[in-house]
Amino acid sequence: MTYKEKIIEVLKSLGGHAYLSDIYAAFYILSADENIPKSYQAIIRATIERSSSDSSVFDGKEDLFYSIGGIGSGHWGLRNYTKRKIASNRTTSTRFSTTSPMWRN
Repeated sequence: MTYKEKIIEVLKSLGGHAYLSDIYAAFYILSADENIPKSYQAIIRATIERSSSDSSVFDGKEDLFYSIGGIGSGHWGLRNYTKRKIASNRTTSTRFSTTSPMWRN
């Protein structure tokens, strides 16, 4: 799974948007079985910014993310994301749950 794919999964698991600190934490947990570089936070930021037309470094390809509160706020969302409803009328945004390996200690 690429960084971009993992960031998308992380944002889905966090309700479609999150602050960078939460994205970093969830990404780290999702990648627990892998060797991730010490610079993974910078790679996450760069990946988000290159895939957002809100950013001055947008690569012009996939416009996947948007800045909430403006560039520099550290709050990012997944563009075109819609929460899914489950039978109990609770909102869910991911295939992860608290019993998923992602959330185990």
